[in-house]
Amino acid sequence: MKRNEKMLEEYPLTNEDAAPDEATKNAKTTKTTKNAKKKKSKKKKRLFTSVFIVLLICFVLVFGWIGYVSAYIYPMLFGSYGDKDKAPITEEQKAAFESGQITVLMMGSDRRENWSTSRSDTMMVAFVDFDNDEVRLLSIPRDTYVTIPTSGEQTKINAAYAYGGVDLAKQTLASNFGIDIDYYLDVDFQGFSDVIDALGGITINVPMDMHYSAEGIDLKAGVQKLDGDEALQFVRFRSDGQGDLGRIDRQQAFLVALKEELFSAGALLKIPDISSAVMKNMDTDFTGTQMLQALLDLKNGFDFETYQPDGTAEYKNDISYVFINDTGQKLIDALSSFGEIPAGIEATTDKIDLNAASTSVTSEKTTEGE
Repeated sequence: MKRNEKMLEEYPLTNEDAAPDEATKNAKTTKTTKNAKKKKSKKKKRLFTSVFIVLLICFVLVFGWIGYVSAYIYPMLFGSYGDKDKAPITEEQKAAFESGQITVLMMGSDRRENWSTSRSDTMMVAFVDFDNDEVRLLSIPRDTYVTIPTSGEQTKINAAYAYGGVDLAKQTLASNFGIDIDYYLDVDFQGFSDVIDALGGITINVPMDMHYSAEGIDLKAGVQKLDGDEALQFVRFRSDGQGDLGRIDRQQAFLVALKEELFSAGALLKIPDISSAVMKNMDTDFTGTQMLQALLDLKNGFDFETYQPDGTAEYKNDISYVFINDTGQKLIDALSSFGEIPAGIEATTDKIDLNAASTSVTSEKTTEGE
């Protein structure tokens, strides 16, 4: 006890050593609260800065992409396709488009640098019904036997394009089958290949080994993604014993796969490349705004059916032709009138399986006009 008293005398308690009073406690609490608020404020500022930077990046990317796309869309809407000197669309064409039902001649032409003339390697007619969201596609065999209206010559339908271009091809379809064409699309081989490359390729089943060295065709059987050049080989091959009719089946299967790819979400990001490929390689009498309106009208999906007119492949004067019979003509009449398809005629689309099992059949049988 005495020892404790002595220590107190030698080392007396100061105010700092004394127990804190209530005012001191309150001061410390206030200081702690201020420090916590400062920390929260700094965190909020950092969070706000991070969010702002992210939004700014998104803004730049989105509007930069829109500007990039617009640089391609503007000339697509207001530019010219193919021959700049061709006549503007007629009032009849405008009226047909506004009616909601149009016929479109679609051709793939084999224009080559060392050829003075070219023929339509592929000829199809699309019957587009915007009001009912329906597209029916009729493939015309290029070996179809016709009479050329301007000369009376009886020959294959693809000769009409060689003799008089799109105009004579349209006249020949009208005079031989009663198909009145409103618009046309003409794409050459390079254009077809470029569009497929712009899409990133098309996945499809190659039903057999395809080999034809004269045209550089060499594909193995099986489901695979084809680039532009390979896709062109696929749609042109016809050395399978079925000639042009077998090739049409594969072309229609390819168009089904192409339609799925074009209207997929991923295709939106590829618009600049696709539009560039189209502008460089396609000739059409559609206006850019009409093409855009057509895409918008069909953007939510549409019924897509493919047809092939019934006919027989026969030789005449040692040349192979396809002769369209009465059943084939009835189909053409129904499609041209946008009417009901006659009983007993089925769309070839129903038979298409893009992932069907393949068969290993290699052929290099020479077919005229491969």
